[in-house]
Amino acid sequence: MKILFVSQTASIHGGVERWLSTLCLGLSEIGVEISLALVDGPQFHRADVYMRFFPELAAFNPIFVSTRSGMPASRVRALRKIILDVKPDVVVPVLVQEVLEAV
Repeated sequence: MKILFVSQTASIHGGVERWLSTLCLGLSEIGVEISLALVDGPQFHRADVYMRFFPELAAFNPIFVSTRSGMPASRVRALRKIILDVKPDVVVPVLVQEVLEAV
């Protein structure tokens, strides 16, 4: 099974962020193929900073979902392309509402 997690990167100190890291590592240990997409924007979402706090996620070769405007419509378009490229069995949004429109 292949799971794509799409996560926000604006917050780095919450429980959801630690949960995502722990879940990805645990699922991969039992053979689940993990893909990770991290929102990266011009102001609030900083995927590079997020990765400094969760370096263990580098094992999943995260895709940075970058949009110049940071607007929802452009994020939906970027996410649709990633979903088509990755071809996951399951897409899990992690505090990124645009994922729901993109699938």
